[in-house]
Amino acid sequence: MSTNSMSNRCDQKNHEDDEPTADELTLLRMKIRRIESSMPRDDVGDVDYEGHRRFHEEKVKALKAEEEFWQALKLEIVKKGVWSLLVILCGLVMLGLSVKLGIGFAAK
Repeated sequence: MSTNSMSNRCDQKNHEDDEPTADELTLLRMKIRRIESSMPRDDVGDVDYEGHRRFHEEKVKALKAEEEFWQALKLEIVKKGVWSLLVILCGLVMLGLSVKLGIGFAAK
C-alpha cells in the first residue's frame, strides 16, 4: 500500500476507536523517520531538537532585526527628504527676497 493511500485512510478513519491500526502505526513511523532524517544531529548522533528550535528562534530574531532596519532606513530617508525640501525652499525664498530688494545676484 502506498504512503498516500495509507495517509488518506488515516485521515478518513472513524475516530470511534482510539487504537491505531498497524498501517497507521507504520505510516506514523515512516513520517517520524523522515522528519528525524532532516533534523540536525548533536555530538552523540541523536536528533538535536533543541538546536533546531534555537535555529528557528535565531531566524525569527534576524527577520525582526531586518524589519526594524528597513523601517529605520525608510524613516531616515523621509526625514532627509523633508529637510532637503526645506533647505531648497528657504534658498528660493532668500533668492527671491534678494532679487526683490536689489541685493545679491541679479541677472542683468
